[in-house]
Amino acid sequence: MLKNVQKGMKRKLRFTLLQLVFVCFVICGWKMYQLTESESLWGYWTLGFLASGWLSWLLFSVKIYVINGNHRWFYLSLLSGLLFVAGFPNSPLTPLLFFAFVPLLIIADEIRDSKVVNPRRVLMRYTFNAFVIWNIGSTWWVSNAAIFPGLIANFLNALLMCMPILLYFILRQRLSKVLSALAFVSLWLSWEYLHLNWELSWPWLTLGNAFARYPSWVQWYEYTGVAGGSLWVLLMNVAIFELTKSVISVRRLILPVIMVSTPLYLSFLIKLNVADYSGKSVEVCVVQPNFEPHYEKFNIPDEVQLQRFMDLSLKSIDSSTNYLVFPETSFGYCNVDNLNAYPVIQSLSGLTDSFPRLNIVSGMDLFKLYQPGPGLPKSVRKTGRGLMEIYNGAVQVGKGQSEIPVYKKGKMVPGAEAFPFRDFLGFLEPLFHRFQGTVEGLGTQPERSVLYNTDSTVAIAPLICYESVYGEYCTDYVKKGAKALFIMTNDGWWDDTPGYRQHLAFASLRAIELRRAIARSANSGSSAFIDIYGNIHQATTYNSCAVIKDNVELREDVTFYVRFGDYIFKIAIALLLLLLIRFGVTLIKG
Repeated sequence: MLKNVQKGMKRKLRFTLLQLVFVCFVICGWKMYQLTESESLWGYWTLGFLASGWLSWLLFSVKIYVINGNHRWFYLSLLSGLLFVAGFPNSPLTPLLFFAFVPLLIIADEIRDSKVVNPRRVLMRYTFNAFVIWNIGSTWWVSNAAIFPGLIANFLNALLMCMPILLYFILRQRLSKVLSALAFVSLWLSWEYLHLNWELSWPWLTLGNAFARYPSWVQWYEYTGVAGGSLWVLLMNVAIFELTKSVISVRRLILPVIMVSTPLYLSFLIKLNVADYSGKSVEVCVVQPNFEPHYEKFNIPDEVQLQRFMDLSLKSIDSSTNYLVFPETSFGYCNVDNLNAYPVIQSLSGLTDSFPRLNIVSGMDLFKLYQPGPGLPKSVRKTGRGLMEIYNGAVQVGKGQSEIPVYKKGKMVPGAEAFPFRDFLGFLEPLFHRFQGTVEGLGTQPERSVLYNTDSTVAIAPLICYESVYGEYCTDYVKKGAKALFIMTNDGWWDDTPGYRQHLAFASLRAIELRRAIARSANSGSSAFIDIYGNIHQATTYNSCAVIKDNVELREDVTFYVRFGDYIFKIAIALLLLLLIRFGVTLIKG
């Protein structure tokens, strides 16, 4: 009798909570609709909308997460998701990431030893819940740019993240404890490498990115790249998981303590031994014009925007200034075959005539016209002007140039700038058009390139927005001779949220991996300078017009990571293949 009363009270409590959370979901959705109608940004209402929506689903369908009346696995999956969120920037609790996989590993272990029906489906259910919480809690802000592509990014990415855990569960049934641990580590690293390199690439939640908040911890990234950070997190989770399976003693704690402290000690030693290149630098001014991208920037004539750029620039540049950096898509559209005829280019050239040492590097929307015929690039589209290929690019303007150097962005945002797997998913073209995605995609160039100053003594890498998230990809700039990095971005799409802060922090990791100083120009996110140790200087505030100036160090040395790239990921793939062969042999033998 008492048990029935308790069950009834729990049901009423759950139903009441469901009602409250669903009301929150409706209020957030309505507020977002109102803000859209008034041409205002959503801010954190998007987080409330997504979080309350997912919580409503969990409360409504809680029975599918309860196995034989046991809520344990459900609570463990919630704990895992919350640990991932708490361990990822901009949270200061990064070490919690060392525990985030442990609840999922416990669930997988207990499901394997239980007699539950459809164990793989049950594991997927809990794993998906944990990863949805991680994606929403850490990258909810992507929906501020466009709600439906943002939803797809959060939920599809969570689903794809489940695959390494599911494969680990399958392999665990035939492999020893040690080999199973190796399988877990190699599976996740292989998954991260795939996510860096396929057409659905979204490597934002790569585990090694979590240390961007504390660059002093990972100075050894110049040898390993972010893959080293991912490996660190995975090994710590395996070690802590093994500790949970036995009585914890001081002796058993020695290994995890060594695993935590050794990378920190190595970072200290490496930083002390980085070669000093003092005296080799260029003076750089970075402009943050602050045009809101959703409703303002692309509705204002270029000549009006140019005036703000000029006003800000003239406050800071002088005869000793070497570079002036403008953000992504500052101007355009401009024909790459006739750049010198574009009024903005002419105005910028006039500025360099007044300051002969000055080189202006600016993001710009570009296009190229084509004549009908065979062999056209897939990204060519039909427009009112004819056949056109569009680029998210950058140009450099200097005194006495007969030809304007052009750079074309290479890493595209899936959906927004590229149609993933277009040959197979062509039937989704109407849906992409409906939600403002691009079917044709943007054009690019086959290899990365650098921009030289007018006397060809300094080469800089022109990274455009999303490109700065890819470590091995960025090594190509250094191999081409880049002595410093310029990042041009427009993070205002995400509003004043953790998105632009995370993006800025990730640039610190590129500075360490490549040992190149960075000048970062954002339209309305945060502009800054970053030294070769990943320390951020003069970061500007969101939603402000600003110009900052500093001397940017030039370097010519090449790090171990530049030479060998993501070798840790590739070793993990090779190891995984060997484990799969071993697994296949055990299946054959029965």
